[in-house]
Amino acid sequence: MALRRSVLFVACLAFLGSLACSKRSSDGGVVGDAAPAVDAALTKTAPRMSLPFGAVRSRDGSFLVAGYSVPEKGILVFRSDRDGNATWQKTILEGTKWTEDAFTRWFGDEAGGGVLITMNGPKGRSAIRVGADGAVADAVAITGTYCATATSLVWVDPKRVVRTMALATGALSGLGSIPEGREARLVCTRARPFVVGEGEEDVALYLPRAGHNGAYERVFSDADFRNDELRDTFEFATARDVGMLRVGMSGSIATREMSEGVLSPIRKLRTRLAEDDVAVDVDATDAAALLVLTHESDGACGDSGIHMATRVSALRIDRKTEKEEVLALAGPSCDKELGPFWTDVVGESIVVSWVERSTTPKKTDAPITGLVHVAVTPSGIGSLHRIDLRADGISHAGCGSDGCDVVALVREPDATVMRAESVKAFHFGP
Repeated sequence: MALRRSVLFVACLAFLGSLACSKRSSDGGVVGDAAPAVDAALTKTAPRMSLPFGAVRSRDGSFLVAGYSVPEKGILVFRSDRDGNATWQKTILEGTKWTEDAFTRWFGDEAGGGVLITMNGPKGRSAIRVGADGAVADAVAITGTYCATATSLVWVDPKRVVRTMALATGALSGLGSIPEGREARLVCTRARPFVVGEGEEDVALYLPRAGHNGAYERVFSDADFRNDELRDTFEFATARDVGMLRVGMSGSIATREMSEGVLSPIRKLRTRLAEDDVAVDVDATDAAALLVLTHESDGACGDSGIHMATRVSALRIDRKTEKEEVLALAGPSCDKELGPFWTDVVGESIVVSWVERSTTPKKTDAPITGLVHVAVTPSGIGSLHRIDLRADGISHAGCGSDGCDVVALVREPDATVMRAESVKAFHFGP
């Protein structure tokens, strides 16, 4: 769902849908010899499009893709199977101008019911559902901040009421009012929405429920961490629990979880983050939480520190035994900008993936050069894999029991600038 909270907040034009092993090396990963499975280009009968674009996979393995069409001056939406055959396509939002904020986010329905497109217009923000059969529903006005779970769009109206719309049916409902007195931040995971309330000296959680106007539950207070001011917080959720990680200015880490409305004791970890460690994502299974980190250092690229190298690691926190383990996911990447990052739970594993961009591109180069992915399993780390790309855009289309998919807006071999392009789907798994 980096993106500092790529699974918590969906941003940067992303959809929400659903490894050959080799010996590990000391630098955190070995690129597997076996190439990842690559789906057929979705171009046999599929239209070409430009940025912004996005895609979401359905349960039956097909994809719903949407992107801007310059000739049509609107958004093209089409459904394609894995063999590249578009079963239908249509243009919506005709007359839409090409602006970055005209339509900012897409959310997919994991049940295969369709896709939701949100856009900002002269009369405010609205959401439009497009069904799996291509049927377009009436636009619904939404206000304030918004995000999405696996099944619903969630937003906060001007009266602080949490509203939801079911992605499959469009049914609207309310989840109670957010308590006043704190700076509220709406958070969505795949499992549920919740609200983080930040006070002057503490951080609290509020779980909205239909017909219930409750109160915040204080999670962390400054008094619990003397002389260690708050640097940041990160949240995760499973089907049963909600958890929060607190990072202090000293690099200290503490966790606390809420299960069935009951808060666990504060757990202060032994592991500390370095000053230059950047937390980019967090996710959790029933067994463990995973905090993904990047760290830039010089001297690793053989050029006396002219260029910075970025390493990717993760802190795995066993939620039952309290064991902590720092995992090296990827060694130093030179002349590459990493991100956005995505994390997804597939079975008992957490799949971590991220985009690579060149920091020294030529004018004729596509900005995206690759997608890297690795699985953190209960027994360790899988092989690190890289998919070579020459793309102008990429959308995480979601994961299922069989693995994950991304869809890329691929630049043609002879193209030196971005133009209307074809899309290709890439499948990978734990």
